[in-house]
Amino acid sequence: MTEASSPESLEDEHRRIAGIDSPDLLSEARRLDAADPLAHHLNSFADAPGVTAYLDGNSLGRPLRDLPEKVGAFIRDDWGTRLIRSWDEQWMELPMMLGDRIAEVALGAAAGQTVVADSTSVLLYKLMRAAVTARPGRDEIVIEAGNFPTDRFIAAGVAKEAGATLRWVQPDAVTGVTVDDVAAVVSQRTALVVLSHVDYRSGALADMPAITRVVQDAGALMMWDLCHSVGVVPMQLDEWGVDIAVGCTYKYLNGGPGSPPSRTCAPSTTAPSCSPSTVGGVRLTSSRWARSMRRSPASVSCSAAPRR
Repeated sequence: MTEASSPESLEDEHRRIAGIDSPDLLSEARRLDAADPLAHHLNSFADAPGVTAYLDGNSLGRPLRDLPEKVGAFIRDDWGTRLIRSWDEQWMELPMMLGDRIAEVALGAAAGQTVVADSTSVLLYKLMRAAVTARPGRDEIVIEAGNFPTDRFIAAGVAKEAGATLRWVQPDAVTGVTVDDVAAVVSQRTALVVLSHVDYRSGALADMPAITRVVQDAGALMMWDLCHSVGVVPMQLDEWGVDIAVGCTYKYLNGGPGSPPSRTCAPSTTAPSCSPSTVGGVRLTSSRWARSMRRSPASVSCSAAPRR
């Protein structure tokens, strides 16, 4: 009879999963820090006395060191001096300009598809409602049972308004949503599938390109919540054919508390309920409308929704 092996300690389990061979975790951590190609960016952030390691960027990103100077310049110059002239000089264009910048840096999306506006909840509502309208004859919305509560609550409200049925994906709580999970629930009745790119509980990363293909092959629209991935996980929305995406700017994009989210719509994803003269709830006219519509082909309007 052989002696049973002793149970694996929690530290040994973590070391094994992370592929760390060194018995000294502190030395290994220092080695990885020294080899980190992004390490030099640490000095770009404002000091946070008492904080040794900040691991809450998924909730609120840190402010940049030069932010006080930029905010001061905005109050002194753009607002304090230019006053209402700043609307025509820059502010009306900023939702599209910032959207294009985020698309280029973090989304892998071409210019003219991304706008910064509203709140995450408002954008989720607008785009879910427009997407369901864009698939007449289909009466199901598919969403993960463990998705972020805001997404689930808004999907339930849109389903009630549109007379649709919610179909729940029930993935493994640790590994997250898989292609097979989605393929098992989509059908000719599916109008829209709503999933998070990164699971906010486990950190599981969904296979965005493969899942998007499965959904589109079923004739439905695919909407990705990028709130826990944009700015930290590389992605290529255009290359992967993503229809619709919504993402925060106050987390890994470090926009600060209350900074508005972005929404990206592929040029082909227009809907009958879209209002082509509305961007972020602001109705545009004359030259403002013309300039904005060249940059924002799929904006939508809505009245209200719970904020996130």
